Amino acid sequence: MATRHIRNLLGSPVLIKDQGVTIPITPDYLIEPDEYQRWALSVDIDTALDAGDIIVVHNGIVLSIFDSKCLIHEITDYLTTEHANPAPSQINYFTKILRFIGPIFTVTNGGSGRTDIAAQLSGSAEGKETTYQFFNNGANIKDKWFDHEGANITCDTTPGVIAANSKARQITFSNVRDNSNLFVDIYKNGTAPGNLFFTWDVLAKRIAWKTNGLDAITFATGDRIRIFGRDAGGITPSKAVVKITLVNTDNILGEGGFATL
Repeated sequence: MATRHIRNLLGSPVLIKDQGVTIPITPDYLIEPDEYQRWALSVDIDTALDAGDIIVVHNGIVLSIFDSKCLIHEITDYLTTEHANPAPSQINYFTKILRFIGPIFTVTNGGSGRTDIAAQLSGSAEGKETTYQFFNNGANIKDKWFDHEGANITCDTTPGVIAANSKARQITFSNVRDNSNLFVDIYKNGTAPGNLFFTWDVLAKRIAWKTNGLDAITFATGDRIRIFGRDAGGITPSKAVVKITLVNTDNILGEGGFATL
């Protein structure tokens, strides 16, 4: 049977106030299985761990401070690559404990999957996905800019702004006409021919999706994105939506802007 102990490193009794427990100098304090849920919500144990007053011993193995917190807060099973993405039922629970270990999640990587968990709980972590939506409500869409986020403001004048270094994960297209044709042009940082850096040929489709061949679609923080629907002949689309999903490629935080486009 797995065991979970707290070891005193201070040399004098350590009070975990919110649990009403004092950790003696010796022996190691045993946490019984029916107490795991209660200890998982402890704030004071994190304080004692950070101070170096105690450490957790799991099955006779002394853990690091990070792994001690992971075990106490009941998320150890999710810190492997195989379990990098928590089940939806776990999200609320992880959110509760993120205030204790979140900063460690966002700076610890090395294939452990920890950053992937943080990405689902933090708006800026590596692996976080953001979907940009572009609309054109016209009856015949050819050689026209799309609106950004459906605001009826074409993206040639008001582009989408990329907030983090990122790369494309998927693109989707839909419209109201069967078998329609359109070249979906993606522009970066301008509307001149030289700013066109990727074209998706959507031919004889009412809906379409693409997840392959997207390696060329990368953005840096502050880049501007625009979508242009270029005539591909045949049946023209009508009332179309293009969505592009980007995934963050780092954990850099910040803010900024430009006075002009």
